[in-house]
Amino acid sequence: MIINSMPVGKLKGERLFTLTMPFQFYSEILWAKVIIPVGFTCDFESIPFLRGLCRVGGIIHDYLCRTDSHPCVTKKEGADVYREALRYFGHPEWKIAIKYWAVRISCGYFHKKSVKGGYK
Repeated sequence: MIINSMPVGKLKGERLFTLTMPFQFYSEILWAKVIIPVGFTCDFESIPFLRGLCRVGGIIHDYLCRTDSHPCVTKKEGADVYREALRYFGHPEWKIAIKYWAVRISCGYFHKKSVKGGYK
């Protein structure tokens, strides 16, 4: 993974974050540069016991879980890129394993929201 700059945006309340500038990264898992557009709103890491541990990883994963993300990925690919981000930011492998499997086995969230209509 390559990240040249951190996401720029503003908090909406305590948990929602909206990008005010595009955020891009290169994923070696996807072999692609991904550009998350201005206006994308997410809740960082949604699973309560993971919340706040890697906000950039949460933004990336939230984007890839949307129905119309580009590229459109499978749930496994989204989790794999999340793990790639966690490694990029230097989390210990035991934490990465817990976070990875939490997003892999959680149900009810994947491809339920669109990029523009996810949160209000």
